[in-house]
Amino acid sequence: MLPRVCLLAALIFAPHLHGHAPPIPTPKAPYTVRSANLLDADRNRFLLNGVDLPFPLANRQIFRILRQRWNLNAVRLTIPAETPLDTIRATVQLANEEALVPILASSPTFLLTLAATLRDNHMVVFSLYSPPDPAEPRPDDWPAWHDAMQIKVNAIRATGAQQIIAIPSFRDKLGFQGFTQAGEIQGENLIYEAYAYFDQATTDEERDAAFGFLTARYPVYVAGFGAQFGAPLDNTQLSEALQRLLLYLLIKQLSWTASEFRPGGLITDPVTAEASTLEGDQPGIGQLLLLYQTGDPHGFGSLAADQIASAAGGPASPLVPGQMLSIYGQGLGPDTEVTGPAETQVTIDNQPVPIFSSGYFQLKIQVPYEIAGKTEATIQATYRGVPSNALRMPVQESAPEIFLRPATVNEAAAFDIASRPNTQSNPFAPADLIVIFATGLGQTTPASQTGQPAAAPLPIPTLPVTLTISGQPANIEYLTQAPGLIGVTQIHARLPALPGTTLRQVPLILTAGPNKSRGDARIWLR
Repeated sequence: MLPRVCLLAALIFAPHLHGHAPPIPTPKAPYTVRSANLLDADRNRFLLNGVDLPFPLANRQIFRILRQRWNLNAVRLTIPAETPLDTIRATVQLANEEALVPILASSPTFLLTLAATLRDNHMVVFSLYSPPDPAEPRPDDWPAWHDAMQIKVNAIRATGAQQIIAIPSFRDKLGFQGFTQAGEIQGENLIYEAYAYFDQATTDEERDAAFGFLTARYPVYVAGFGAQFGAPLDNTQLSEALQRLLLYLLIKQLSWTASEFRPGGLITDPVTAEASTLEGDQPGIGQLLLLYQTGDPHGFGSLAADQIASAAGGPASPLVPGQMLSIYGQGLGPDTEVTGPAETQVTIDNQPVPIFSSGYFQLKIQVPYEIAGKTEATIQATYRGVPSNALRMPVQESAPEIFLRPATVNEAAAFDIASRPNTQSNPFAPADLIVIFATGLGQTTPASQTGQPAAAPLPIPTLPVTLTISGQPANIEYLTQAPGLIGVTQIHARLPALPGTTLRQVPLILTAGPNKSRGDARIWLR
C-alpha cells in the first residue's frame, strides 16, 4: 500500500503523470538565457529538475540512480573550499557522463577557482552560495546586495567562464521582496535563485510575493527545499506543503532542486538511494518526489506484478518453470531494443536468468526451471547497475499461453503442414493438421535445462496437455519442446469437425495440468 502522501500526490498530479511520466530530457550544452527562458544548444527551452547532494556522497552509482530511476537531469553540489580540484573535476565528469547537469555551489572566492578550472565545461551551472541571513532584509539593503553580486558575477566572467550563473536572493522568507528592475544584475546567462521554506512561504500568494513575480522577466531556479527546514512540521503538514509547492513549480515552470538528500530526508540509504516516506521512523520527501517525477512509487525501472505476463501474451501471469516471460515497465533497458541482455540483468531468487531481449519498455526472459516446487519467488531487474525493487511473485506449475502472430491482437501463430501461416486469406478447414507454439507448460521429461535450446531427445511436458478449438477437443498428434528454441512447446493437432462453412475466427484453449490459457488466441476457419 502506498504511503498516504503518495496517494494524495497521485490525485493532485494526475494530469502531470498520466501513468508513467515522460523521461525528462538532458539539455544539450552550451546553455543560454533568453528573456525568462533557459535554452539549450538547439534553442529548445528546458528546465532543470534535480536534488541537492552532499559532495561526499557524490559518485557514479548515485548519479546513475538519479538519472535512471528518479528521472532527474540536475544535481546541486555544495563544495567545501578545501576540496581538491582533481576530485571536483572527476565528480563533475561523472555527473556529465550520467547525463546530469551539475549546479556547483560554493563560497564566492572558491567559486572563482571552480569557474577558472571548469570554464571549458559547458554542461555546468555556477551558483553563488548565500548563507542564511541573520535578519530580514530591508528595501534599502538591495543596493548593497546588487553591488556585491555584480562584483562576484564580473569576477567569474573575468575567468573566461560563460556558463549560467545563479544569483541568490536573501536567504529568508522575504526572498526577492523589494527587488526591482533597478536591482537587476548586468550580464548574460544569469538566473535568479530563490528558496522555498515550508514553514514560511507556504501559500501561492506568499510564493508569488517572495519570488514568483520574477518569472515574467527572468528565469528562476528554486533551490534547497526539503523535509526539515525552519520550524518543525508534522507529516501531515509536510505532505500538504510538498504537494502545494510541487504543483506551484509545475504551473510556474520553474527549475528546482530538492534538498535533504540524506537518510531521513529524500533517501533512506545513501548507497541504493531508496526513497524515504513520510511514515514510520524516518520522515522524508523521497517517495513523493519519486512519484512526481516518474509516476511510479518505485521510480523508473521498477517492477509491478500486473506488468509481468507470458511472452506469448495474455493477462498478468505467475512465474512458471521454463516459461518465456515478458516484463513491462519504463527504463528497464536501453532506448533501442536489443537481442540479449545488453547491460541488463534479471534474477529470480538471486539466480541470473536468460534474457532474450532488452529494451526501455520491455524485457523478455526465461523463468528458470529451478523454481519448480516453490509457491513464491522474488524477481528483480538491474539496468546499468541500478536495481529495481525486489518483487515477490506467485509460482505455479503451469500457465499455458499460445503465441500470436506479430502485429495481431488475437491471431494465433498457427501453420498448416506445409508451413503456411493461418490468415484470413489462408483459413483452415476441419480435419486439417495445424501447428501452434506455446509456453508456460511447466516441467518436462527429460528435464529441460534453463537457457538451453531444445535438442534430441526432445523433452515433452510432464503435465497432461489438452487443446480445444471452438469448445471442441482437438487430437494432439505431436507435442515436444520446439527444436532449437528455449522455453517453447510445439504442438501438432488435428482440427475437429466444427459446424459452419463461412469464414470465421474460432478460439483455442490450451490446458496444462490444472491450468488453462487465458489469452485470446484464435484461428481462421472456413
